[in-house]
Amino acid sequence: MEQPLLNLHTHRNGPFNLRSCDPKELETMPLVENQWFSTGLHPWWLNEATHQEQWKKVELLADRPGLLALGEVGLDRRSPVSLALQTQVLIQHIELALDLDVPLILHLTDYLDTMMQLRKKYPKGKWIWHGFNGHETLYRQLLSTNTDFSVGRRILLPPSSLHKLVEKIPENRIWMESDQEDDQILRNIYQKVSEIRNTETDILSLHIFVRFQKELLNA
Repeated sequence: MEQPLLNLHTHRNGPFNLRSCDPKELETMPLVENQWFSTGLHPWWLNEATHQEQWKKVELLADRPGLLALGEVGLDRRSPVSLALQTQVLIQHIELALDLDVPLILHLTDYLDTMMQLRKKYPKGKWIWHGFNGHETLYRQLLSTNTDFSVGRRILLPPSSLHKLVEKIPENRIWMESDQEDDQILRNIYQKVSEIRNTETDILSLHIFVRFQKELLNA
């Protein structure tokens, strides 16, 4: 039997997918039965006038069966709202994730200093940086924190510093994701990461799935 490929961050349903959902998305695209999911307020979709109402929807989903993480949430220079509001909303997610004892799926574009300040202020709780594409210095800083690294389609581009980092990430700190891409892209990502790390794809996928069961499913 082929080893299942755990998809740590995607926007579609699937038996081994952790589907990332905006709260309002669940009103029009309900989850299938037994679907694992994460939810949160992406910085792109925050609204200065309605963010408190948006946050109440997140809180209402906190006890829903299948919720395994909060996110994707974070900081982004392209967001239509201020950094101050983005930070305020991110802190709300960090504190709720701690209360629920679930990981935080982190979206980050720029504002690295702000993120690191928050990581130091809130050292407890696991953060998983989705689509990680950082540099060596940042990677080393994050290794000393409870932060994992989720690898996406950028690993399929020509060799870069990301390839060197993927070779180094500890086995218990690496995940795979397709984000907006399809299942074939996910297979390609697993295969490429296996090649870089000089291991078999089935072994890599097995280790990740076992960790997922232990760390997120508490099985």
